Amino acid sequence: MFKNKKGQGLSMNVVVIAILAVLILVIIAIIFTGGIGNVYKRMGKILQIGTEGSSLEFIKGQCNIACLNAQIMEDPSGSAYCKNTFTYDENDDGKTSDEEKAFHCRDNPINFPCDGVENECL
Repeated sequence: MFKNKKGQGLSMNVVVIAILAVLILVIIAIIFTGGIGNVYKRMGKILQIGTEGSSLEFIKGQCNIACLNAQIMEDPSGSAYCKNTFTYDENDDGKTSDEEKAFHCRDNPINFPCDGVENECL
């Protein structure tokens, strides 16, 4: 009885168009509810992209990697451990003041020690 009947279904074109329509609506909603800039800031905070206002745990992780690399260098004074700076929002107000910028791994509040390298940093 049902051998030769084909089932009805959505064509692939309809599915693709529906997905694109939903994606466009989401993008429009993002733009009108706070702008793309706010979305980038929120995503950066969630994913810890960059070092602007990063969490202390993330910064210490970066310092650990830099320390390990510096320990195998002949001249660690030019290493990322010695040269890189981080921004840490100490008072957790969502803004970084001038006093909360440019911390080295060895500086307060990060205080990440690196045996054999710390004394080489200028």
